[in-house]
Amino acid sequence: MLHSVQVGGRVEQYHLTANEDNRFTFDSTAIEVDPKAMRSQRIFTVAGDNIHYEMNMATHQSPEFQNHLKADLRRKI
Repeated sequence: MLHSVQVGGRVEQYHLTANEDNRFTFDSTAIEVDPKAMRSQRIFTVAGDNIHYEMNMATHQSPEFQNHLKADLRRKI
């Protein structure tokens, strides 16, 4: 289970729905304090010291997932 809490009060709860080749997909099971969002998805891909992150969201106006954010994180030692 994964939780996301944001400054504006939005709260999301996720369950792991896929895990293969160091790629972890979490799909939302609950979204609170955001009347526009229908569902969301967060994908983490781990490769060595790097994590690639994607956040996809579906709204009442766009019911299919659309990419909302992509980020690449690199651990520096």
